[in-house]
Amino acid sequence: MADNKLHLIPEVTKGQIYNPAMGNIVLNKADFFYVKIKEYQEDEKLIKDLESKKKQAKESAVQKWEQHAKDGWNEKRLKENYDADMEGWQKMDKEFQALTDKYNDVNWCWQLVGKKLDYKNISHNQTFTKGIGEIKKTGKHSIKFPELLVGGGMAWLEAFHEKEGATGKIPNGIYVQAYGKPRILQIEWTDFEYEPITKSVGFMSKVILHIYTVDMYGQEVEINLLNKNVIFSNDELNISNVKVFKREVTVLKVKKIDIGKKGVSDQLNQTKHDSNNTVESEQYIQKIEVQVLIDASWEKFGSKLEIYPKIKSIQTGTYFEDFTPKTIKVDAKSLILTATTEVSNKPVVIGQVETNVGAFHLCQYTGITLEYTKDKKTETLEIYKEDPGVSQNPNIEIGLILGSAPEKFSIKVDQESDTNECVYKGKPNDHGKNIFVFDQSRLPKNINITKHDAKSIEGTAHFDYDVDDLPKYFWLSKNNSSAMSQLPLMVSTCRHKHNIVLKVVPEIEWTINFFYNTPDPVWFGRSEPNYNIYSTETTAIRDNISPSDIKNKGDVVALADLKKEEIIHNSNTKDGKVKIATTANRYYGNAKSNFGLTVKATYDGGKSKELSFKFAEEYRKTLGIIKSVYDLVDKIARAKEARKASETLPPSLLGRKNMMSLSLLPPAPSVGIGWKYTNTNNRLGIELAARAKIAPLIGGELKIDVLALADKIPWCGKLVTALDLTTWLIEKISRDTLTINYRIDLTFYANVALEETFIKYSQAQEKGKRLDADLNLSGTLGGKLEISTDVKVKVKTATELTFEAGIKGDCYFKIAASPNANYDNMIDWTTKFSGLIVTGYIKFSMKSQRKTEPKNLDPIPLLPSYTGNAIIMKLWTD
Repeated sequence: MADNKLHLIPEVTKGQIYNPAMGNIVLNKADFFYVKIKEYQEDEKLIKDLESKKKQAKESAVQKWEQHAKDGWNEKRLKENYDADMEGWQKMDKEFQALTDKYNDVNWCWQLVGKKLDYKNISHNQTFTKGIGEIKKTGKHSIKFPELLVGGGMAWLEAFHEKEGATGKIPNGIYVQAYGKPRILQIEWTDFEYEPITKSVGFMSKVILHIYTVDMYGQEVEINLLNKNVIFSNDELNISNVKVFKREVTVLKVKKIDIGKKGVSDQLNQTKHDSNNTVESEQYIQKIEVQVLIDASWEKFGSKLEIYPKIKSIQTGTYFEDFTPKTIKVDAKSLILTATTEVSNKPVVIGQVETNVGAFHLCQYTGITLEYTKDKKTETLEIYKEDPGVSQNPNIEIGLILGSAPEKFSIKVDQESDTNECVYKGKPNDHGKNIFVFDQSRLPKNINITKHDAKSIEGTAHFDYDVDDLPKYFWLSKNNSSAMSQLPLMVSTCRHKHNIVLKVVPEIEWTINFFYNTPDPVWFGRSEPNYNIYSTETTAIRDNISPSDIKNKGDVVALADLKKEEIIHNSNTKDGKVKIATTANRYYGNAKSNFGLTVKATYDGGKSKELSFKFAEEYRKTLGIIKSVYDLVDKIARAKEARKASETLPPSLLGRKNMMSLSLLPPAPSVGIGWKYTNTNNRLGIELAARAKIAPLIGGELKIDVLALADKIPWCGKLVTALDLTTWLIEKISRDTLTINYRIDLTFYANVALEETFIKYSQAQEKGKRLDADLNLSGTLGGKLEISTDVKVKVKTATELTFEAGIKGDCYFKIAASPNANYDNMIDWTTKFSGLIVTGYIKFSMKSQRKTEPKNLDPIPLLPSYTGNAIIMKLWTD
């Protein structure tokens, strides 16, 4: 070639990929790769041809000399004739030597690319022998790619004549990369003298975090610092008003602290461009060093902290987990570690090691945007923005939450994008024709492409709701194809390549509100729901009829009628109401034979549908499990027998035989849950919010009949017996129209309860910010004394008159823990002593045996109540 430049041709082996258009070879591990020189391949043919012709010319000259010698030629004549015959050989030999010597001055550049390759700084690698001796022997030149540089960071290989100099361009040279399995091997904390930190340090200390990596050269990571909590979620520490450190994995000279650490290290050579071009060889290691200031503002999480890093790959968006997150302990009373270096936790420049071979190409775009309409408003989202030198995740998911009406959308690259210098120009994959590519056969029915040009794609999208089968959208997940349509798009130029998936999901929100055994449920939603009341005993028809029972059309109709009857039965209460509001729950909520349920789907711009009857059976089964556990515990404790004995102890001449009764309190749950798709910062995910209360979660009470206890004491027993005898005589004289009961009960009670609790979880938030929860757990221990009496009078008109009166005193001790899982991660501990609460009451009621509603008068306070001053303490964790 006229310019005498050399061109390298890689020879790939298994697991290696060569892209001639981009001029790079990619290895799947640290390994040997091989190259040939195109010009030498062409010259080698001439060399071999000349070598053959030289051999033939010499053999011919020798043969002639031998024949002429036999013919008796003298020595002078033989020499003159031989020299004449060898003139052609000598000419070819000169040409042969010129071709072979042509490559003796070949220089080999084998160096790191870094941020950008500059041909002016390209020189011969002194560890390589000049020339092409290995190629002449084996036909190719072998180079070992070191494990130290595996991860994507590029090296440049170029062969050039010394006088010609290097070009730093393809196809004269090639970029070489190697990828493996990125891992964090170990971390270490040191001071600025590189001494390990083994004790607590004070706030405002300056320290260094060392992260030892493998197969990550050139990759960028995000580093979160968190304070470790023993029980609850950890505290995220802000770093100079940003959430993370962004750092790049590079190779650094081995220091004392690095010796013996897990990691990869190797010798790297550095050529000094002095008069002698001396070469320095030193040991390097693949790692990250982060200078950290233990910020004084972090003391808000406590005077003692235990800090550790959480590390995420920017390229893949995943967190590294297969390493031990070593902590550094911080104590406000400990020594402050200082350093002459200024440390501020401020961002540093990354992208100094390029991993994208296309970064040097002019065929490019620098941004991608999504524009769409929703409710007649236009929204614009930036879904990609180039960060030079930083390898970002090439896989992008974007979501549209839509109703049934078609909405416009468009995906575009920036206006400054340029494909004129595309290396595939004129070929089918010419980026100048289409940056956006998609498979027409995979286009969902609810997505319509209306325009497709070189730099954009436009269309309309909607969601097809099956209103007759809304439960198919109950589980909102990527695995539910009924609730999601997807359009894969390939967006690419020579510089960038992105795989975009456009997802269309339904605008639907599910709300479930449920209660059992409680007159005071909590719920989720904007307004108080109306519940359907279902029996805990009803068995669904579908559990009793199998497909084999349906033999003709009449059976199908009969089954439909049965199911309709079941739905009506399960939806109606005893008084004929189809639905009841929560204000009526006091009459049904604490009945263990019923539960309240509402399942509502709100979709497509505000339409709604009640679907609790489709889910009631599952709740029935769950309650069956809860009841069976409660009944088992109740049986083991023999509480049921004690209650029964206590309830059948009216005053009589037989005396009071049972002094105590035990009651176990079954769980009283009420839960309200809502979930839907949401889109935050271009991140589509499911948002779930819930309110719950289980009061009690578990509990019990021990009731002591004071009169029965007194009956066991000789002198008290006589008084009790006299009172019982007098009461008995009065009832007999009235011929059982008059009934008198009186009790003195001392009750001790204890329970654990989940008070009203709020939980919110959103997949659309980044990890570490997805959960927000405020819990309220409480334990109560108390006692109360109640003196009561009731008098019932039955008259001939079938009317029963009842008079009740009583006085009771109550006091309790309560401790509550209120942890929350939001940013502060605080725990509030509250202890409370109620003081003495005294209440008096009377009640008069009249009940007819006729089929009419009972008429009751609510209790009327007789005595003023007194509440002692509560003792309240609030504690929190460091």
